[in-house]
Amino acid sequence: MKRSLSIKLFVLTLAILFGTLPVSATERPFSLNGKGVANIAGSGQVPVGSITGSGNVYHVGEATFTLA
Repeated sequence: MKRSLSIKLFVLTLAILFGTLPVSATERPFSLNGKGVANIAGSGQVPVGSITGSGNVYHVGEATFTLA
């Protein structure tokens, strides 16, 4: 009984130690290829508009975007 408790405690300690190790992320280049449309309107000196488009983002995949 005492031995099984020691093994469980040892396994729990290892799980906590390995579970708290930092995960290192590698830097990846960012690139976006796509097409879009810009609609700009406004009066005077303040242009107002929106940009919509879609494309392929490197390491992410297909994407669509809207800027208002």
